[in-house]
Amino acid sequence: MKIRKATKKDLKQILNVYQKEYSRKPYSERWDSKLLARKLKMHLRWNQVYVAIIEKKIVGFIIFNYYEWHDGWRIYIEDIAVSKEFQGKGAGKALLKKVEEEAKRKRVVVIVLDVKTKSKAYKLYKKIGYKKVPYDKMEKKIK
Repeated sequence: MKIRKATKKDLKQILNVYQKEYSRKPYSERWDSKLLARKLKMHLRWNQVYVAIIEKKIVGFIIFNYYEWHDGWRIYIEDIAVSKEFQGKGAGKALLKKVEEEAKRKRVVVIVLDVKTKSKAYKLYKKIGYKKVPYDKMEKKIK
C-alpha cells in the first residue's frame, strides 16, 4: 500500500470512494456528483488531501487542515473514507498515521475529527488512541 498526496488526476477516483462510502449508514449522505466535485477541488486547493493506493487503485483518502487554537496548532480531519472492500486491511490506519507524521513534523498538539459512534471507524479511532470528547468529536494529542 502506498500513501501519497492527492493530485487533480485523482479527483474522479476520490469522488467515487466518497460517494459510495458516505452514502452508507450511519452517514447516509447523498452527494450530487457536480457539487461533490466542486467540494473536492476546493479541498485539493486549500487543504491537505492524501490517498491510499493498492494495486494502482485509490482505495481511500483523507482530507485535513491546520488551525491555531489556544493550546497551539491543531489538525482537523475533514473527511476520511476507505472503500468497503478494503476496510479492515490497514488503509484507514495508514492514512491516519500519515496525518500523525505530518502533525509531529509541524509540531501540532492535537488532531480532531468528527465521528459517529455507530460507525466502524469509531472502533479504529479508539484502538489507535483517539479519545471521545463532547459534541461527537474525537481527538488524539500528539506528543
